[in-house]
Amino acid sequence: AQPEVAIVSWEDGICLSEVTRRPAFGGCYMEEGELSSRRAAARHLARTFWLLLFEHHIALGGLCAGNVLLRTAMDEEQLEVVLLRCGLCHQVDAETLQDLKHLTQLLRRGADSEEVGHLILTRGL
Repeated sequence: AQPEVAIVSWEDGICLSEVTRRPAFGGCYMEEGELSSRRAAARHLARTFWLLLFEHHIALGGLCAGNVLLRTAMDEEQLEVVLLRCGLCHQVDAETLQDLKHLTQLLRRGADSEEVGHLILTRGL
């Protein structure tokens, strides 16, 4: 059995749900800075998710915008992602990782829905 670990700490940052919910400035458009911030947040969260999955073999089951904080790093240039309440983490086996890598490759090269569906049905994804 794996040991259970609980870490309790106060983390500063802006909740991802706040970043995505903010109305556009002026009501009809977003300034480039706001769009840039949202794009950077989305990229950083996606990188974090895939890094945890493919490098550390951890799948986050309870990930939602309310469980993610964004904050600037010490150098003020980059964003940090803080994941909260990750009790639904699961270890991913090597075979499932290979299937997910294959699925990702299919999607990146623009495979049709029949090919993607076949992989999902035959591999039980």
